[in-house]
Amino acid sequence: METKFSERELEEIMYGHRADPIIILKNTLRDIIKEHPFLCLAFTLAVGVAIGAAMAGTRRAQ
Repeated sequence: METKFSERELEEIMYGHRADPIIILKNTLRDIIKEHPFLCLAFTLAVGVAIGAAMAGTRRAQ
């Protein structure tokens, strides 16, 4: 997987102006979504099911 940065982002990372981890994370996530869309869809669905189960569990406890 090859991460692509804009020219400005590369200069900021290389010269230490602002090595922002958010920029690196954003580009990494963008590349993962481009290369593995179904994996991302499955992960999103699993997170949704987990949140739904947690919410249902708190309702029963009340």
